[in-house]
Amino acid sequence: MKAIAIACAIVATTTACGNRSDPGLPRDVTSAFEEAFASKDAAKTAALFTSDAQIFEQDRPAVHREEIENFLAEHMDPILMFDTTTEQSFNRGDLGVEIGSYRFRDTRRGSDVETGKYIHIWRKEGGQWKLYRTMYSTDRAVKGAVSVTRADDERAPG
Repeated sequence: MKAIAIACAIVATTTACGNRSDPGLPRDVTSAFEEAFASKDAAKTAALFTSDAQIFEQDRPAVHREEIENFLAEHMDPILMFDTTTEQSFNRGDLGVEIGSYRFRDTRRGSDVETGKYIHIWRKEGGQWKLYRTMYSTDRAVKGAVSVTRADDERAPG
């Protein structure tokens, strides 16, 4: 929780102060997840995460470190291309924040099947940048609630 609060403070401070001296995270860091995911190797991709990492997906419980490799394997599809665009990145010491957009593209049809936004919080572990927290939010409209009522003839006998 402390790291998330620090990451939020980094984003707020850097944005508010207009700090142009921060070069951001290195390109090899901000491209590492996309490149590993493109390899369709869940173990290689999971190795990018810290020992206490979590993935936050929209409308689902957090995915904890011990579940990340299986989670990634379930999302790797040979016909889907995953593409990210880093729009901002900041780092202070051993903590960095990357903000951007993503898309999943059906390579057979040549069309996007999902687009959205993401935040990656990176933390140095063992001298290497690793993903500590990731959060994704789709641009699709959230479906409304479903309401079901029983018809009079379906009521249980009284």
